[in-house]
This record gives sequence, C-alpha cells and structure tokens, in this order.
Amino acid sequence: MISIFHKRTQLSVLKTGKKYTLYEIPCSTNLLMVDGDGITKGDGAEEIEIPGIGIWRTLMSSVTFHYLESKGVRTHLPKTAQDLSIFEGINGNAVVISECTPILMEVVVRLQIVEGSSCIKRNQTLVPGQRLQELIVEFYYKSDKEKDPFLVVVDIENGPRFELHDAKKKLGTGFIRVLSLKEIPCSREEMDYIREQALKISELLNNPILKKYGELVDFKLEFGRDICGKIVLIDAFTLDECRFVCYFATGEPMQDISKEVFRKAKKVTPELKKEILGNYKWFAEAVQEAFATA
Repeated sequence: MISIFHKRTQLSVLKTGKKYTLYEIPCSTNLLMVDGDGITKGDGAEEIEIPGIGIWRTLMSSVTFHYLESKGVRTHLPKTAQDLSIFEGINGNAVVISECTPILMEVVVRLQIVEGSSCIKRNQTLVPGQRLQELIVEFYYKSDKEKDPFLVVVDIENGPRFELHDAKKKLGTGFIRVLSLKEIPCSREEMDYIREQALKISELLNNPILKKYGELVDFKLEFGRDICGKIVLIDAFTLDECRFVCYFATGEPMQDISKEVFRKAKKVTPELKKEILGNYKWFAEAVQEAFATA
C-alpha cells in the first residue's frame, strides 16, 4: 500500500479494493483515489503488478470522466478541481473524487457480441461477432459470494420483484433467489434513469476520433449516490472496464487490447507485462486525443 502525505500528515486509508485505495483528505468531504498498479483476473483470484499501469489507467479514466461531465453526465468528480501537487507519494496515479455511496450493481452496455460472452448463454439467439442494432443494457448485483448474478426486475401486481439469476445460464433456468427489501440496490425508477444514463454515455463514447482507432465492443459502469443523494457515475473507465479492438493499417485482424489479454494468458512473462502496459498506454493516448478537447 502506498503512503500518501498532505502537509506532512499521512493520509488515513478509508477503503482498499482490487485496484484502487481510497484515502481521506483532511478537512474535506473529498477522497483521494490512488491506483496501485495491480491487475487481477478470476474475481481477484490472481493478481500481478505492472509498474506504471496505474498512471495510464488514471489518465484514461480522468479524461473520460471530465469529458462526460462536460456533456451533462453527473460523475464523482468534485465541482472544484483540487491541486494534486499538494499530495506527496503520488505520481500521476491519483485523482480527487467526491465521497459517494456505491449502488451495489454493475451496469454492462453491449454494442457487439464476443466469443465467450455470458449473454450468449442467457440468450442463444445471439452469436459472436454480431453488431447490435439496439444496444443491450444489463444489470448485475454486486455479490462476490454469488459471483455477481444477473439482476432481473419482474413487474407483478404488488410492485416490481428483483430476482437474481445465474449469469452463465439460459434465462429462466438459473434462478437463484429474490432480493429482500433491504437488499434492493435502487428503485425501479432509478434503474430506468441509470439505463438512460448508460445509453447516453455509450453515445458519447462513440467519438469519431476514437472510432478511427478501433471499436468499443462493450463496457461496464458503476453508479453511486453523492452526499445529496443524487445518482452519479463512479469508479473508472479503463481497459479493465471495457473491451476495445483496434485497427491495423497492415490489414491484420482486429486485436482486443483490453484486460482480456491478461485474462486469456496461460503464463505471466515479462513480455506479457510489457504488452499489457503498451496497450494501456496506447489506449490512454487515444482517449486523450478523442476526449480532452471534445
């Protein structure tokens, strides 16, 4: 864990996650989110460190969130920018965010269908390589114990019922359980709002400049509530949260440069780490060109 200082005072750690550590900032409701250069797969079962990857993840996420904010999407970015030079112990791998309460739900937007996608198992009419005329927006309940099951809302006479289903089984055959009232992450109306925001974000991310480099296949979003109770976009947007295939001028097949490279690797080698770091650097620079002045 990285030791961070502000005016010679060491910051207290609020929370440590798979990728980020949140630090409390003295006399502020804001937090410092620091990327620790780790990358995981298998729900955190395997983790490696790639020195420098945190800088590129921070860049691509910060640029994207500022871009989305400028287009009317509420995010966890504070309304007043804070000078990062006042913190000691960081090196381009940190961002100041507003304190938010996460909504225990992941939102996945699919623009294309890829081999091995869980949605193929739930809907067998979908095929790998299919470009979707109408985007798919999916909800997953955040539960490590239940492996983030698929969240389905069923309208019944007494109101909506929130059901959990095995994400890797055909819909209707993998029922797990119904969420209790206290477990429901948000209301049906809030889910509709989040769906609208996800579709808006998808439209904004399909930037003409970014599209000249390749295609966004799918991506994951997380939302939370700020101190006023408003729903805002939180977490990050990096190659950990999306799949992006890039074009090659040589006519070679398009290549997925996302975290899938690590997920599919059978062995961790110095060459693999170098390839992953290069992919993240390349995408961060493409994102910066696409969104920084948009």
